[in-house]
Amino acid sequence: MIQHLRDLRLGMYHLLGHSMGGMIAQEIARRDFERVDRLVLYATGAIGVLPGRFETIEESKKRAAEDGPAATAQRISATWFLDREAAQGFEHCAAVAAQSKLAAINAGLDAMHSWSGEQNLSQIRQETLVLWGDRDRTYPWSQTHMLWQEIPKTSLAVVPGCAHAVHAEKTELFQLLVSDFLE
Repeated sequence: MIQHLRDLRLGMYHLLGHSMGGMIAQEIARRDFERVDRLVLYATGAIGVLPGRFETIEESKKRAAEDGPAATAQRISATWFLDREAAQGFEHCAAVAAQSKLAAINAGLDAMHSWSGEQNLSQIRQETLVLWGDRDRTYPWSQTHMLWQEIPKTSLAVVPGCAHAVHAEKTELFQLLVSDFLE
């Protein structure tokens, strides 16, 4: 991934990572520190397998195999919104997620299972915004708090009345927070 970014000859760039993408963004920021200007870690954490996760990784893989990618996309996407399936952005989110193949779902679960960035948080040098919806069912406050406290130059934005998809639930506020931080 980093080599691909270097091949694009971008120079300095800002980086935003949401959910599992936030884990990837942490790694990129640490490894490509001289070119990542600012970092936004959004609805993410420092460990892949969260304590108290709703089910084990093995159970998630089994359910995905039994139910299929489309049903899995519906089930998971619903948890991203405070109003679940009734949320305005749910259908679009679920439709995008439903394009995933079982192999991609399993690869993502395997990557989460073996990843931890806890020991590397102090190495993230960029100005960082940690953004979190206060009703996020995916990443608990303890994960958000850890990012906020352990990354040296970090600001925190907690958006009330949102779950895992602040960008879809309170779009204008999300855009304002991110653009203000990047300016």
